[in-house]
Amino acid sequence: MASLVRGAVEVRAARIDTDPESVTALEFSGWPVAGTQPPVALDASTVKTGEVTSAVVGLVGLTAAEVRRERDTSPLGPHVAVPVARTAGPPLPGEIYVAAVVLSATPVDLPSVVVTPATLTVHWPDGPVSTLDLPPRDLGLVVPALS
Repeated sequence: MASLVRGAVEVRAARIDTDPESVTALEFSGWPVAGTQPPVALDASTVKTGEVTSAVVGLVGLTAAEVRRERDTSPLGPHVAVPVARTAGPPLPGEIYVAAVVLSATPVDLPSVVVTPATLTVHWPDGPVSTLDLPPRDLGLVVPALS
């Protein structure tokens, strides 16, 4: 797992390098938001409370999304919501999965990404480009499913 951050946007990437036996999905969660009233889901991957919006958007390989809700489980407030993006089924060994995670009080534009077996390149909306070198698969790294 690796991430690149610029402003209110974090780009997270994960690759599964072994056969994930019994794993049903790979999940990326966004930032929890909480309040005295239930946060409002703006869509399947975005939730808002007060002025703060949290989103997790699948950029590569993450095609399902939901907002998870809990009550009385956080010191942030009694009503908690967390956006989640995930694969539609078990993650495939060797595949790279990428999500944009946002926590902001103002609207933000999402970056675009280009993935190769060796790099993740992020084109940020304001112009800069960030490149992350990915380790070779033969290192035997295992990235566990996240929630």
